[in-house]
Amino acid sequence: MIVEMVRNTLLCDIKRTPFKHILEEYSTDMFYSTANGNEVKIKGIIDRIDEKEDKIQLIDYKTTRLKESIKATEVEKIDILENFFDNDNNHSANDKKYVKEILQMCFYNLLYAEKAGGKKIETYLYLARMSYDTENFLDNTKVVLPEDWESTFKTNLDRIIDDLLDENKPITQSKEPKNLNCKLCPFLPICGKVVKE
Repeated sequence: MIVEMVRNTLLCDIKRTPFKHILEEYSTDMFYSTANGNEVKIKGIIDRIDEKEDKIQLIDYKTTRLKESIKATEVEKIDILENFFDNDNNHSANDKKYVKEILQMCFYNLLYAEKAGGKKIETYLYLARMSYDTENFLDNTKVVLPEDWESTFKTNLDRIIDDLLDENKPITQSKEPKNLNCKLCPFLPICGKVVKE
């Protein structure tokens, strides 16, 4: 399995040459201000950063299969982003709109935008279990974000942050049926919710 994963990664790189490797496992953070003036520190770890043809390429490694909706149209991807920030949505893992990779790539773009120095940013997923012996390799790995992703992402992110910091609004528990959203929450022992495996 490991040998196959390494082989696939090398096949990816061969088909992308020439390119310049910049960083890997890059931990970065920034202070983010909402339109209402609330400021928080956000942080993320980007698996790999390359530069090719004067464009910054943010790459994330995945060992799981992706939903076909990762190749959704621009309108559908905007809907996917809106869906993620919907407090009343129960986010079933089988929901075709539940494509966390799209949200993740928007977040990476936001984190690295200032450091990119004005260069265009592209986002890619390296799927470890996928065969890259195809002519349409780049189409299979590139995650094209919708033109209006930044406005949609920031508007919804602002709302979530403002709500969390609003002392007049109570923080409600997740409504996800199996409580999978709670699985990694450090406050789970206090909350006492039962997480189904």
